[in-house]
Amino acid sequence: MKIFTESEIFIEGSDNIRVSRKVNLKKEEPLHKHEFIEMTYYLDGGAIHTINGHQFKVEKGDLLMLGPHHEHSHVPVDFVSYIHIFVKTEFMRSYILDANHTLELFFLSSLFGELGEPEMASPVIKFRGSEMLQIKRLYSEMSSEYLAKPPAYETVLECSLKLILTKIFRKIRVADDKKWIREIGKMTPNIIEYINDNYSEKVTVSEFAKKSFYTPSYFSRLFKAYNGKSIKDYITEKRMQDVITLLCTTDLPIDRIAADIGYSNKNQFYKIFKKYTGQTPAQFRKSQK
Repeated sequence: MKIFTESEIFIEGSDNIRVSRKVNLKKEEPLHKHEFIEMTYYLDGGAIHTINGHQFKVEKGDLLMLGPHHEHSHVPVDFVSYIHIFVKTEFMRSYILDANHTLELFFLSSLFGELGEPEMASPVIKFRGSEMLQIKRLYSEMSSEYLAKPPAYETVLECSLKLILTKIFRKIRVADDKKWIREIGKMTPNIIEYINDNYSEKVTVSEFAKKSFYTPSYFSRLFKAYNGKSIKDYITEKRMQDVITLLCTTDLPIDRIAADIGYSNKNQFYKIFKKYTGQTPAQFRKSQK
């Protein structure tokens, strides 16, 4: 099986995006995989794609997205025309981590594999009507820009790619919001349990992220979207709840409580507690008696 590397496709080295247009083909592509992202828009005709052992039919107006290391082959059902966009994995990864909406982050990570694994969501996004015309225009403009290579063409390609991704995200949000929320939920309960068991220890976000097999940045965004608060705020809230319980139900020294809950820095503990309750620990304990 042929494996296409980034160095073979991105010959110019500095490019993050390459565009290739194919017209009126009826040639099969044998099973292969590659190191980069592939986003193919079908201008006309149709084909059957076999991806990681699963078959998907694509036709005019469909956009097929393939992540790195996905094994796939292509059999046209009639004469087919399409435009390939190839994107370097690290460029797409940086876009994933810089994006603002976690459902979209989750979609891209599940499709492309945050760790390069060949697991994915449905790779076919269907555009019809005015949306199809918009995507076709963006793809055609990228093809022309890449072919002519005028000054700053790389910037135009990157901006157009982000517009295409935005269109894709909108489609996914309309159709699959509940689905992605459910998928996020599959990851969260075990992580919450792990955090609840370890929040009094010196555990970093990186360690929590490893438990879910995501990067720290991506995990933080995912956690906040699902729980409505950051990991830091969640842990602080858990710690403060324990401090309050111990202040109200025991006579343990305040410094001992702080250390047991996970605060080695006394000044930091007092500052956080006062911000959380509006009182010092001593004032709070006294007010509860």
